[in-house]
This record gives sequence, structure tokens and C-alpha cells, in this order.
Amino acid sequence: MASQLPTGYKWIDITVPLDDVFRQYDELTDNLIIFASGDPLFYGFAATVQRERPDWHLTVYPSFHSLQLLAHRLCLPYQNMRMVSLTGRPWDALDEALISGCSLIGCLTDWAKTPEAIWQRMKEYGYDAYYTMTVGEHLGNPIAERVTPLNPPHQTPNCVILRQTAVRPRPFGIPE
Repeated sequence: MASQLPTGYKWIDITVPLDDVFRQYDELTDNLIIFASGDPLFYGFAATVQRERPDWHLTVYPSFHSLQLLAHRLCLPYQNMRMVSLTGRPWDALDEALISGCSLIGCLTDWAKTPEAIWQRMKEYGYDAYYTMTVGEHLGNPIAERVTPLNPPHQTPNCVILRQTAVRPRPFGIPE
């Protein structure tokens, strides 16, 4: 992308640590255009910009985000999908969705919380028998897009949809 910029413009990669990225942004004197894929307000970079620079005026031109695209590829109505981001976050939101018995869970993964790691965690706590997993990779890229059941290895980051196949029994109390 940097090679496609007109003369006098600067490309700044969005990489961690973000402090360096925002320092470079602050050095600019003109308007700033940030390219982020999908919906940048859905666990995306626009929300980070709002948090880090609340006085900045943003205009967002969203597209479908990865979980929407995966649901579309599966012809799956997703209005009741519990959306969970595991990108740099703890397992809490996924654990809560599984314990609550959500019938449809969409997960954004990262380099550590891969589809395989998610499935291993579900297996460890006995949830693997009650869900199927579909993995979406490079969604929207006509050459590299791949939608598959859990079948390692997968390129990361990617996204996952878990579909409940049976309700996990939740016995309460103890017999007298």
C-alpha cells in the first residue's frame, strides 16, 4: 500500500505498541486517513482511536466484518449470535457464552487463542460434544478465502462460529 501513495504522503503501519503509532499520528499536520478492514467499530481500530484521541473527529466507512461474512458464507441467520472477541483478551466472554448455553457464538481469534486452542478449552470443560465449529480465514479475499470445519492447521488471526448441536445438561441440586 505504501508504494501506491502519492508523493509527500506517509504510510504508517498499525502495529503494537500502539503508543508509537499514535505518536506518529500526532506528528502529522494534515488530515489523517486510516485504512482498517471490515467494520472498524466492531472490536476494531476506530474504537481504539476514539479511546486514545477522544477529541478527534472520525468518519467511518464500514463494510461487513469477518463474523458477518462467515455467517453469510454459511447462509446462517446471525441476529442472535453472541459475538466474542478473544483478540488480546481473556477467555471470560467465551466461557460465559458457553456456560449460558448460547446456541450461536461468533469468536474473533488471535495468535494465541486459535480455533485449535478454543476447541481444546471446550474439550477440557466438556463443551465439545455440544457444538460444531466452522473457521473462516481470509474472508473477502477471492484467492485465499477458506471456510472449513475445525481441521488444523489454520492461518491466524481468523474467526470462528460455534453452533450448538445439543443442550448441555445442567443438573441443579443434589438428590435427597
